[in-house]
Amino acid sequence: MASNEFTRKIVFGGIVMNVVVVGYISLRRQWALSQKLDEDVEARQMVKSALENPDLQCFFGNRAYMIEGCWDIFKRDNLAEETEEEKSCRNIEEIMKNCQQKIYDQIPAQTPCQEPLPIQFQRDLR
Repeated sequence: MASNEFTRKIVFGGIVMNVVVVGYISLRRQWALSQKLDEDVEARQMVKSALENPDLQCFFGNRAYMIEGCWDIFKRDNLAEETEEEKSCRNIEEIMKNCQQKIYDQIPAQTPCQEPLPIQFQRDLR
């Protein structure tokens, strides 16, 4: 009888240890997930605040586009009203279009590579 009680104590101790280990592992995973989500929220807030600054809009526009996942939002068939994510993505796309136009405005109509080479650099290509 004494050996039977000892076996029960061993089994019970093993069960308790398994529950503790599984609980610890799941708690650690949830902690890591919450840390990752907190970092993601901080990154989004930083990018959104940087989009307010006109000097940094072009730099952070692409990053915001990737963080928000805008490339995927407009592929969905949504006949309902526009969601907050779609409004944010449309705003980011407008910022990126403005940046693109600023870059195109800085490029001259005739660039140096479109001009013919000077005579001393030209060679007979026949």
